Amino acid sequence: MRLLPHKTFSHDRQASAVARAIAGRQERLARRLNRRFAQLALHARKTCLLCFCLLMGGASSYLLLAALLPTAMPPASHTRPPASCETPLTQYPDPVLSHPSTLP
Repeated sequence: MRLLPHKTFSHDRQASAVARAIAGRQERLARRLNRRFAQLALHARKTCLLCFCLLMGGASSYLLLAALLPTAMPPASHTRPPASCETPLTQYPDPVLSHPSTLP
């Protein structure tokens, strides 16, 4: 029993051609950037490296903290209706207090 269709040789050939094209562009970009940074003074290279490390470290720290810490905003499905609605607000619990992350 076959669950997935068998790849044909032409798909492999096409995939390797795309991979070669991407690798070639990466190499050209890397050579160009290497030549540009080689012309910079040592102090400028160190400054660029420091800025890059701070930017990437800050971004990864933000993503890590955003994934681990609960958010203060409740999901959109738990919001209250507008005050102009005819339905009494006593039917709807407070979304912040009833959010699963705030329950004991």
